[in-house]
This record gives sequence, C-alpha cells and structure tokens, in this order.
Amino acid sequence: MPWTVRRIWDHAQRQPSAPAVADAPDHPATTYGQLWQDASRIAAALRAHGTAVGDVVALAATRGSEFTTAALGCWLAGVAYLPLDTGHPLDRLRQITGDARPVALLAGTAHRGLGDDLGLAELPAHPTDSDSDARTRTAGEPAVLPPGACANVIYTSGTTGRPKGVEVTHDGFEALLRWTCETFRLVPADRLLHTLGLGFDAAGWEIWMSLAAGATLQACSDEDRTVPGRTAEALNRWRSTLTVLVTPVAEQVLAGRRPLPWLRHLFVGGAELRLPVAAPAQPLLTNLYGPTEATIAATYHQVRSGAPGDRPPIGRPVAGTSVLVLDDDGQPVPDGVLGELYLGGAGIARGYRHDPALTAERFLTLPDRPGRWYRTGDLVHAAGDVLHYRGRRDADQLKVRGIRVEAADIESALMTVPGIEAAAVAVVGHGADADLVALAVAGADRPGASAIRASLAPHLPAGVIPNRYVFVPALPLTANGKLDRPAVADLAGPRPVTLTLDPLTSW
Repeated sequence: MPWTVRRIWDHAQRQPSAPAVADAPDHPATTYGQLWQDASRIAAALRAHGTAVGDVVALAATRGSEFTTAALGCWLAGVAYLPLDTGHPLDRLRQITGDARPVALLAGTAHRGLGDDLGLAELPAHPTDSDSDARTRTAGEPAVLPPGACANVIYTSGTTGRPKGVEVTHDGFEALLRWTCETFRLVPADRLLHTLGLGFDAAGWEIWMSLAAGATLQACSDEDRTVPGRTAEALNRWRSTLTVLVTPVAEQVLAGRRPLPWLRHLFVGGAELRLPVAAPAQPLLTNLYGPTEATIAATYHQVRSGAPGDRPPIGRPVAGTSVLVLDDDGQPVPDGVLGELYLGGAGIARGYRHDPALTAERFLTLPDRPGRWYRTGDLVHAAGDVLHYRGRRDADQLKVRGIRVEAADIESALMTVPGIEAAAVAVVGHGADADLVALAVAGADRPGASAIRASLAPHLPAGVIPNRYVFVPALPLTANGKLDRPAVADLAGPRPVTLTLDPLTSW
C-alpha cells in the first residue's frame, strides 16, 4: 500500500468523523470515514470494469470531494489517474487522452457524456447509493503496487514545446509528502484552501499533503481562486491555515496587504517570484521551484526578508532531492557561475508517457553519479548551498531598439514602483517601430507614465524603460496559472495608454 494511502487509511480508522474535504464553508464536510468508503466503491467499480494494476484512468470531476474521492479510488484499485482540466477545449482533451491512452474515464456529475466525446468507456466518479453495499463488499484490500508504480500522469502546459505526459510515481509523492508534513509541521487541525487547477501537477500536492496530515482540504470555488482579491477573502472566510498559490496570484494577494490572521504558511510556485511588497512576517512565505518531472517541488526557500522588486532565491533541495549545476560540457561550475540545473533523487519521474526517445533525452545517467537525473533546461547559479533562478536556456529574449533584454529584469524593476502590484512586458511592432510596452496592475494610487519612468531610471538603462503603459485589473494567466505571454502581447498591442478591462480570469 503506498505511504499516502496508508496515512489516509490510518486517519479513517482513528478519526472517521473528522472532516477530510469541505466543498463549501457552510456545508458539512466529507469525513475521513466517508472518503475511504466512497473511494473503495470507486475502486470496486474500476475492478469490475476490468482495470488492472498499472493502468491509467482519465478523471474529469468537480474540485473537492468528487475529484478527491475518485482519485483515491484510482489508487485503491492500483491504477494511475490522469486529471483532465475540463476548462480546456475539447480538442486539447482529445489530444491528451489520445496520447495517454487511458482505459476508461471517471466522469463527475457535471461531466457526464464526456466519455462519448473522447471515445472512452465512462464510469461515474461518484457511484450512486443504490449499489453501494454490493460494491463495498467487493472492494477488497488496496492493490499491492510494484516499486516505481505510476501515481498520476500530468500533461505539461506546452509553453516550452508540445504537451508531454509525465508519469509521476508513488515513490516521488511519498518523498515529497513526508518532507512537507515534517518540515511544515502539518497537523489534523490545519485547513488547506485548495486553489490550483486540477490539471496542474501541484494540485496533487495540495490534495495529498492535506489528507496525509489528517487535515481538511477546502475546495475554493473557481470564482474565488482566479481573482486575487477574492482569493484573499476566501482565505479569511474559510479561516485557512495553509494554501498554495501560483506566483502571479500570490504576488497580487501580497500586494493587497490584506490581513490573513489564520494563514500560517503561504506556498508559492509555478513561476519566478517577484516581491511586490516587503516580505511578510506572517504568513511564512515559502518560494518553491520544481518541474513536474521531479514531482512538483525540488527546492524551496523560506522568504523571511526582502524588499519590493526582489527576486527571492529558489533555495535548497527538499529532502531526498539532489541538485547539480553543470556547464555545457557536463562539468560542475563554481559558486556564482551560471549553469544548467540537473535534478536527481526519489522525486524523479518515470519519464514521458509513450515517448521513450524524449525520455532518454531528458532523463539521464551521469558519469560517476548514481541514479537517474533530469535535465531541467533551467539556468541557475549557486551561492553556497542556495540556488538562484536565472531563466531558461530556451527562453526567448525580448529585442527592442537593437537591445536584447530579459523580461524578468524589467518586470522586477516595475514592481518596485509605488502603486504597481504586478507587471509584465511585451514588445509590440517590428524594427524601428517596435515599442516596449508594460502591462500593469495598480492599486488605488495608480502612478502616471512619467512617474513610472522616473522610478525606473535608477534601475534600468534608458533604452529598456517601457515607453507605453497599459493598466489592467489582472494579468492574463494560462490554464495552469502561469503568465500567458502571448495574451500579454495581445493586450499590449496598439491601444490607448490607459485601459479599463473586465478582470482577466483565465486559469
């Protein structure tokens, strides 16, 4: 039995009436006893359908008890789950399922009939009470899994190439969750506000860290989780003690300076963090870095200090993870010298589903280094045992007025300007007609263009100071919560200097 499943079983036996998953602040929560029983029914239904240990089952369900029960049911049956973000177009879902080749679809109440659209046999993600007794009797013990068994398959966002299905292992989850529970001292009294898109790898971290700790997973509504101001309100309404936010949302929550008296840990990841305000004393802000290929989080840094505009380091490796910083010849680089980050250890995924060639290219063995290593494509430099992120090898630089610039450098400088809470830049036009345009989210005291330029002058060369500023309520995000740079470029196109737009809430 995987470690995470065993932990949930222990909670179901010792505290069966304790709340496991809450779908709304004013609704009764699904208890640990109910969660285990319902997941056992899902497992029985999967076995009756003919699934075998090691199969993959697609999962389309509503955030909260429905999704969590179905995912746990997959694990009890010994199959990996493939989470489908139903906010994606149908063609995208067909592309994912066509590549992953799941044996069936578990469909929630709101997604019935999706199996027909995807050409998959469909089972209910929450079996009805009418057949619960029979299915519970035939559920059996949780499946015995071989070492290295796949826990879930996560499709990357495709921002650096075509989407790829990463096979994440139970061993990787165990290493990450043990470290999380111990390092941050998670306890059953904790309440974690679950905000991330279900197709995002870190959504699994939210779900399973909460349940492994015997805590309560709180399902934040889609309306609240995508708008920073409403996310802050939800944290207070739910009295959440923990949450994981994608970086653009976290930056704006911090910029809002709203008191969050119950929140003790704010985990941030998905993109490089730029502090919009001085680092808070409470909640404790933890900056995380990690690709899906290394089971979500590979390094972390607890941000205890920092000024507006600072880019905190990505820190030290989590327990069980090894890091190397190598040059183009595969040799270690000295402190302070830029190199490519390689990751090893328990969290390294099995590889890319049905793509052995790409797996062999990115998951490597290194001379005189034990185990398998994942070549991240990310550039870092080390200062002692602390890593600082410096972008991707394959990242496109911006070119304007004959100068090549890094967008992150300009965006960090913009966030030092009083009144600016979040920012992104894009080049609009070509050649001599190219403009460097800043998209900005501002508070009530929105600065004017001349004031922004004056604030940037001490930090940036004159040639890379944006000459046009577009104000929006929120930065556009991808489905996984990362900055949507093509959408930034679209919004930065030929428009008036000041815009009033509807909130950009794509996730």
